[in-house]
Amino acid sequence: MPNHIHFLARLKNHQVLEPETKSNKQITQPFSNQFNSYTKAYNKKYNRMGSLFIPNFKRKPIEDNDYLTRVILYIHLNPVHHGFVKFPSLWEWSSFNIIADEGESWIKKNEVINWFGTKEKFLNQHLTDLQGL
Repeated sequence: MPNHIHFLARLKNHQVLEPETKSNKQITQPFSNQFNSYTKAYNKKYNRMGSLFIPNFKRKPIEDNDYLTRVILYIHLNPVHHGFVKFPSLWEWSSFNIIADEGESWIKKNEVINWFGTKEKFLNQHLTDLQGL
């Protein structure tokens, strides 16, 4: 999206994560560092000052299986919903093509495909939801 991003991440379970972090701030710090670095580089390149990301970082826990499915579909279909492209595969910055493609990736795409059951079901669910937009 031109003015925001959606990022889905799975954290380690609480028992594993707790000894590694002492506060929620430490969990969000890598995101903050990334956004700050990007903002500094962008501002330097375009001779500007100030924040690029407003409002600040937000997170929403995914607490059930249905919501996880809805979030994956929402992320991929959001550019279509807002009229930037006609199909999720046309949005350059989406993980949709990476997940649907056979190639290697750092994205845990097999977990996403398996979540939907098969690649065909992953694609069909996107198509079904796309028709409802």
